[in-house]
Amino acid sequence: MDTTGKTITCRAAIAWKEKSPLSIEEVQVEPPKPGEVRVKMASSGICGSDNHVLKGDLSMKFPLIPGHEGAGTVESVGDGVSSVKPGDKVLTLIIPQCRECDACLHSQGNFCDKQDVLPCSGVMLDGTSRFSCRGRKVYHSFRTSTFTEYTVVPEIAVVKIDDAAPMDKVCLLSCGVPTGYGAAVNSAKVTPGSTCVVFGLGGVGSAIVMGCKASGASRIIGVDINEQKFPRARALGVTDCLNPDKLKKSVHEVVMEMTGVGADFAFEAIGNVDTMVSAWNSCNNSYGVCLIIGLAPADTQLTLEAAKIVSGKTLKGVCLGDYKTRDCIPQLVTDYLQDKINIDPLVTHQLPFKQLHKALELYHSGKTRHLTDSRYTAKGKEPEKASFFFLVQILGKMLQQQDADEKMHLSIEVDSILIMSSHFSSSLLCLGSSILSSTGLMLDGTSRFTCRGKKIYHLYGTSTFTEYTVVDEIAVAKIDDATPMDKVCVTSCEVLTGFGAVFNTAQVTPGSTCVFFGLGGISSAIVMGCKASGASRIIRVDINEQKFPRARALGITDCLNPNRLKKSVDEVVMKMTGIGVDFAFEAIGLIETMVEALKSWNVSYGVYVIMGEAPSGSQFSFDPMVLLPGRTLKSSVMGGFKPEMKSLN
Repeated sequence: MDTTGKTITCRAAIAWKEKSPLSIEEVQVEPPKPGEVRVKMASSGICGSDNHVLKGDLSMKFPLIPGHEGAGTVESVGDGVSSVKPGDKVLTLIIPQCRECDACLHSQGNFCDKQDVLPCSGVMLDGTSRFSCRGRKVYHSFRTSTFTEYTVVPEIAVVKIDDAAPMDKVCLLSCGVPTGYGAAVNSAKVTPGSTCVVFGLGGVGSAIVMGCKASGASRIIGVDINEQKFPRARALGVTDCLNPDKLKKSVHEVVMEMTGVGADFAFEAIGNVDTMVSAWNSCNNSYGVCLIIGLAPADTQLTLEAAKIVSGKTLKGVCLGDYKTRDCIPQLVTDYLQDKINIDPLVTHQLPFKQLHKALELYHSGKTRHLTDSRYTAKGKEPEKASFFFLVQILGKMLQQQDADEKMHLSIEVDSILIMSSHFSSSLLCLGSSILSSTGLMLDGTSRFTCRGKKIYHLYGTSTFTEYTVVDEIAVAKIDDATPMDKVCVTSCEVLTGFGAVFNTAQVTPGSTCVFFGLGGISSAIVMGCKASGASRIIRVDINEQKFPRARALGITDCLNPNRLKKSVDEVVMKMTGIGVDFAFEAIGLIETMVEALKSWNVSYGVYVIMGEAPSGSQFSFDPMVLLPGRTLKSSVMGGFKPEMKSLN
């Protein structure tokens, strides 16, 4: 019977209210309106996001039909639909791709403006629903709703796949597999020979493992409290399995002991802020990358020790593996059909629709992955705070070379000292009073300074406020003899830090928009770097307006004094740009400005670089959901330069 243009009555699972059991009901599914597609569902996974919906962790409208990870066949299409036709095999997409919005058009964005995840309206793009039950409107879940025999989705949230795709399995390629696999191969770009740690070995975590192995990682550490998952994890590529409940130390301490230096890449696929912190602390302090994939419950805060953020690590949110969904998901299906990706091990149970409740029971027991892309809430031990090492290049005139206890040191004559001004001088990276805990000694454990018979300690292994100093050879670099010694000292720290934050850390692109908090020496170097990189708009934030003329001369296009604004800085920046900035820089070291900068960046692809060193003991807390759409938080030490780099000669 031809159902085109008619309302279809079928079975669907309805959550009448949050935290209530699903009820299998007869529902009415209206025909698709213009730009919409009605799909006859063949299979669906139970994703962790669906579990958050049912638990009430996300702000949703009820009653609703859950589900988003689905595979089916197009039953009919609305006017104007051209990318699919009746009979096509398709996957539903929780993140659509309209190919028109800023995120879709940007090379690094995939969090389409027409998504219905953050926030979730529960209705189609025209503001209405296609579902009803017993005369009552039923809401959509993420504009997909796959726990039903028929669903209606926007054309931009569905994609045609190969006719040879097995519809009983391929639904996993709608969300869970690209989210995990893509986090490794596309978002993190895991490198051959690297060490990875994966928190959570459910469906997404297992896909992460597959991606790490495919990328050539030499060691993959899996963390989970359910040891029944360990054999399968090892079969997928995990080399070491850790159960936090059986460890005498915190996970990150154990990972540090196992690796010696920390993991190159850490992935959090649970959605628990404790394990997010543990993943962050498990990363290498200088170049580690921590990726947050797990969806955290609403109103939770990720808290990091602010003074120890500035180490060179990266914290990145991942949404669907950063894939542009309609462009990339079909290729993943093709890769599966060509045996380049094997999702078969991720399928543990296949149950008919009428046994959905049993599928949910298996999901919560951690024993299933299809009709479940299994994720769970794990217990994380209280992580200890991370530490890092700060490398300072010192410039001066070499006088003599000494050999002490097989360690080479250099004596330096300081011809002049130049301190660049800053209103927040006590919080600057170079001038802060609590940069890092230091021994105050040379590498051999002794000092080279005395005064009136009393030992004097070194500061950061340099101590330049003296006519003569002694530093380790590894903390000094020879420069060109023609260098003006009355000025070049700023290149040893502030210029490297600011310029490098632009070129090395953020990699500012031509035509981009940048915002800076602070107008001191480091920030001035950042401004020059952004201008040299071709940024089209550079917004500066400072409470000292006397700095504004110099700032404009350096390349600033807009100056903001927070004390003169009627709204918060981030609100003003959002209004000025419409979509948030491409790059945000914080060079002050105040928690308040760190938070303001955090809120100023683009939701889908913004990059936020922290250089300001916060006071010891302060906490930087934020909603981890701000990372989910694909934002990246980076810290920068010395602009990412190695002392012998010649980029600024």
